[in-house]
Amino acid sequence: MQYNIPTNSKLKLWDYSDFRIQSLVFKLTEQCNLFCDYCYRSEIKRENLFIDIEVIQKSILSYASWIEKIYNKERVMYLIWHGGEPLLFNIKKFEEIYKLINDLNSNGWKIITSFQTNGTLINQEWIDFFLKNKILIGISIDGPKNVQDIHRKGINNKSCFNKINDNLDIISQCHLPVSTISVITNKNVFFLKESLDYFVQKRIHTTDFIPGFFYENSMTIDANNYADALIELYDYWAAKYKDKIYIRFLGDIEAKIKCKAKSIACELCGTCGENFSINTKGDIFPCECVSIFNKFKLGNIIDNSFEQIIEGVSFEKWKSLFNKISNECINCEILNICRGGCFNRRLSIEGKGSDKDVFCIARKKIIKHIEKVHKRKKIIV
Repeated sequence: MQYNIPTNSKLKLWDYSDFRIQSLVFKLTEQCNLFCDYCYRSEIKRENLFIDIEVIQKSILSYASWIEKIYNKERVMYLIWHGGEPLLFNIKKFEEIYKLINDLNSNGWKIITSFQTNGTLINQEWIDFFLKNKILIGISIDGPKNVQDIHRKGINNKSCFNKINDNLDIISQCHLPVSTISVITNKNVFFLKESLDYFVQKRIHTTDFIPGFFYENSMTIDANNYADALIELYDYWAAKYKDKIYIRFLGDIEAKIKCKAKSIACELCGTCGENFSINTKGDIFPCECVSIFNKFKLGNIIDNSFEQIIEGVSFEKWKSLFNKISNECINCEILNICRGGCFNRRLSIEGKGSDKDVFCIARKKIIKHIEKVHKRKKIIV
């Protein structure tokens, strides 16, 4: 996608003129069988509540209707099953959902689905289901045992690593494509290269290292620690593993620098609000990250179609909030790559907005380093 880059503070970061819903992220439940101490949903009451199939079915059909109206022949949709822990959702209910999905696929649609799971509950029944329905798997794991056990524990503070490690081996043997997401904190930031070694060993094709952000909580990673660690990781990855694994954030920066970016993750897009989140009650939010703030609710799929939501007052307010960004960002020399960062990281614990990503300095250091490496390589060539 090409962007119209603002040249002064009067222009918007993005005018939403080419808006599309890139994906639907379904919060199937708030329940989880792990108790990670950095979970950004830990303050939410973990109700024993699961999404109704009616909410999922109506969402898919409304999404399909909107795509057909706006894009006519582009009949592609992305659905992400999220939580809590999505594998706590009954597999029999999933089979009913996939009847609808497979019916649409048989009628000219291309529906791509993925699970974002902690990996502890995967068994042969789930693997057979993944294979049958060509499902992509994302696993939230921080690294090998010494890294995983820093923050990601089960009931009674017990390690969950061995089960996940075994399941990664089983998945690999079944040739299921797997990606991973790791959260970086001030405690585990020193082990990123070790984690990358582990992911390569486990044949992970794509990974990402997300900076831990907890609003005004002291657990939020220090920006300098984050920058230094990502720069070191980039050099290590570039020298050793470029042909074995893709690090999404670093690879996307490099691709944008080389003007070869085809599909990039949301925090470098500057198009926030394209990945709608739907919770267990059918409430719709412009992003999964802000779904803990009721003020950002756009509507409810039982009462509203996506067309109504996108044309509604709440979405107009969202666009204005997103575009309320620092003049420093608008006039920054790396705006075309950074795109202003993550809207969620401009919020306080009350959901009040700032005008700059808390990792602005870190992002600038990381991007500048990759630019310098790229220029050096061009000179050598």
